[in-house]
Amino acid sequence: MSPAVLEQFRGVLVRQAGGYLYNVVRESRATCAVCSTPCPGYMYCQTCNRHRGAPGQRADQVASLTYAVAGEQSGWVMRNYKATPAVVESRNVVAMLGLLGVGLHSRCAGARVGVEVTHWASIPSLPAKPGIHPLRPLVASAAPGIEIGLVAAAATDDRRAVRQEHFLASAMPDGAHLLLIDDTWASGGHAQSAVLAGRAAGAAVVSVLTLARWIEPGWKVQECGSSEGFLRARCTSDYDPTRCPWTGGICP
Repeated sequence: MSPAVLEQFRGVLVRQAGGYLYNVVRESRATCAVCSTPCPGYMYCQTCNRHRGAPGQRADQVASLTYAVAGEQSGWVMRNYKATPAVVESRNVVAMLGLLGVGLHSRCAGARVGVEVTHWASIPSLPAKPGIHPLRPLVASAAPGIEIGLVAAAATDDRRAVRQEHFLASAMPDGAHLLLIDDTWASGGHAQSAVLAGRAAGAAVVSVLTLARWIEPGWKVQECGSSEGFLRARCTSDYDPTRCPWTGGICP
């Protein structure tokens, strides 16, 4: 993506979403090392610490582009882009987020672990819904490597639980690095289940890139009172697509 095109996309995104979209904060013992939720004083939030499990039973790395705050414009955008019918402005914002985030930073996932991304998939809704998930066509042109099939189970008694049987992935060759792309990280169970399916299909490395980390403003956060207080104190600049979501700063 040329600097001119990048600047054009960035300008449009800031004009449409300036004032409510912000880069996630990636800072040790300030936000969760996995999902970037505010948790001052701790390496992991409670949910991600529960999901960590044994090596190979979770994503090798997770990154989110922005925060989506419940009840605020950022949260409505992530909901409305896939509503029926979709809200066009929300869909445009999500499309630009996806194209910029995936196009600019999917290779960063490979650089961080020393294994180039070879395959990708967008994570479908769980349980399975008819048709293609709305995110897939928005990111397909920017995604790296070969797209694999990822099919959601028709039914589940707990879609937030981390279970391999929630998804079925197409087979991949030995040494594959699978990039899973999702719109929103809430509890993380959805994405981590897809990670297990990817490993069962042969992926040696699995990275997860989400467009937004879902935040409830009333979550209690030490030192800041609430997650809303943390975001107001730490997220003061409009979203910058050149800031790497994997590192929180420059690209690796």
